[in-house]
Amino acid sequence: TALLAEGGVLLLYDTTRWGSYLDRASMEKFIAGEGLPLVVVAHSAAPGVAGAASSDSRLPEHMALAVLQKRLGCHQHHREASDLGAAACQRAAALREEGNRCFSAKSGRNVPKAVRCYAKA
Repeated sequence: TALLAEGGVLLLYDTTRWGSYLDRASMEKFIAGEGLPLVVVAHSAAPGVAGAASSDSRLPEHMALAVLQKRLGCHQHHREASDLGAAACQRAAALREEGNRCFSAKSGRNVPKAVRCYAKA
């Protein structure tokens, strides 16, 4: 967390397999246990994934997206973090969809641009 600026947002997109790494309860327990200055502001997983606060049918099976934010001071409102988390999720989804359009185009397929979009997401 030393490299993450105060108020900074960290996006995690990974599989929910292999030890429940992106299970929301597991993440919150680890953060609290280690005393990390992070808060889970958004968590979404493919439908049917255990431990998901919400499901998103656009996510591939066994995948989850989590947004963590480094706490701002002791008295910052959680609402600000939630707004940032929601905006980050929307931006990641838009980049992924743009990447899909570039990769799946019937004519004018642009694989390098699709890869850049996926990497940014």
